[in-house]
Amino acid sequence: MRFPAQIAFTAAILFLSSQQILHAQEPLRVEVVGTTHANLAPIVVRVTNITPQAIELPVPYNVQKNAKDNFQNPLPIDVEKLEKNKWVPCPPVTRGGIGRTIEPGTTLEFTLGVLGAGQYRARVWYTIDRGDPGPPKRRPVFGSVVSQPFSVTPNPTS
Repeated sequence: MRFPAQIAFTAAILFLSSQQILHAQEPLRVEVVGTTHANLAPIVVRVTNITPQAIELPVPYNVQKNAKDNFQNPLPIDVEKLEKNKWVPCPPVTRGGIGRTIEPGTTLEFTLGVLGAGQYRARVWYTIDRGDPGPPKRRPVFGSVVSQPFSVTPNPTS
């Protein structure tokens, strides 16, 4: 193998291994209790801090196409629906919980509901860097972790 090819091969190996390391170091574990839920049934989402430090869970603010339809979700969770092979944010029906700080090793439970049958997943946001309003201004930086997909089925007819 020629020297330039060896360098490219080594760089590719380093890049791929760094991507696996980054993925393995997610600070939160997000679990949806159960894999199938009825339409509008309570869905429990468990969030566990797997780091040795406290993590802030900010409340996401979803911007819709129509500015009048903006809503603030009081949970630190976004719900995404699988539509045409793409995950699209959708508003959950809030049932409990607020943005908060999660201590090391702690598990918090949030309850929400989803309107409409389909495949969904929960995305939990966390603060990486709070930023700084003073000069020079630094915006906050956020990360997120997603759950495994879960199904929502239509309500059974009586």
